[in-house]
Amino acid sequence: MKRSMIVLVGVVAVMLAVTVYQAMATTYVETFSSNNAGWEAATVNDGGGSTYPAATWQATGGNPDGNISGTLGTSADRLYTLDCSYNTAPYGDMTGLKLTVDYKIDGTVTGPVGHTVRFYVGTYSGGNNYFVSNDTYSWDPNADTAWTTHQVDLVATNFLQWSNQSAGNKTFAQVIAAPEDMGLVFADGFTSNSTLGFTGSGTVHIDNFGTIPEPATLGLLALGGAGLLARRRRGK
Repeated sequence: MKRSMIVLVGVVAVMLAVTVYQAMATTYVETFSSNNAGWEAATVNDGGGSTYPAATWQATGGNPDGNISGTLGTSADRLYTLDCSYNTAPYGDMTGLKLTVDYKIDGTVTGPVGHTVRFYVGTYSGGNNYFVSNDTYSWDPNADTAWTTHQVDLVATNFLQWSNQSAGNKTFAQVIAAPEDMGLVFADGFTSNSTLGFTGSGTVHIDNFGTIPEPATLGLLALGGAGLLARRRRGK
């Protein structure tokens, strides 16, 4: 009976360890240590035109080492995202993970009223399907004058549908299983008529953006490791 229980614990531990390994294998954090990694600093023009210059990369001043930044615009040309597509940063299946970023600002955002930084994820194949983090997992862009880490678990309750970017019919779970766009979006309170794009003076900086395991996933890894260790000791 004892031997059977030990074998069962070992099998369960191996299964848990494999599950955690698979989840961790899909994690990816961009440190911007050598370039901007294909990220863009998207701007929108009040006249209806838009431009997508590359995000500015600095080799120093990050958290640590390199980082990327976007220059705050005027009322006629607003910085509205720092983002990257799947083609340049293949994050893979993000199920069971969390998004993380280090953020800081040099300068001041002055508009729009209610300015907020939000995580976003989305797909564009088969119609746009985009989601942004809700108020709990979003932040005041002027609050972080030093590097500050922000994170959000990738679960549907932590996100809102980007109402004017939801022509497709994918669920949140389907989007994070195969994301094609992700980054930070800059706007006011997020509704269908949100004002996109920050105005002000100075720059916003980000570093160490990507996906990491949730604490529960790390707990499974520890449990699996403990089970394997216990089986090995009893075997001796």
